[in-house]
Amino acid sequence: MLHLSKKMQFLPYVLILPAFLLIFVFKLYPIITTLLESFIIDSGFSLEAYTDLFADSSFWNSRPHEQDCGGDWKRPFRAC
Repeated sequence: MLHLSKKMQFLPYVLILPAFLLIFVFKLYPIITTLLESFIIDSGFSLEAYTDLFADSSFWNSRPHEQDCGGDWKRPFRAC
């Protein structure tokens, strides 16, 4: 079995750290902040936007039309 020094054992983690930082900064951080900010209305925590959304009949009526497009992931912006 190959025995590596203490410094060499951490080398793979050090090399992959920049990739994880880039993923966090450009993917996860915006998703997390957008989700958290969607709950804030007038400087306070509120579920009002989501309760209004789920209570709106046009939101629920739009769901069948979404499925009419066939869910073709190759052409997501095609006209139905």
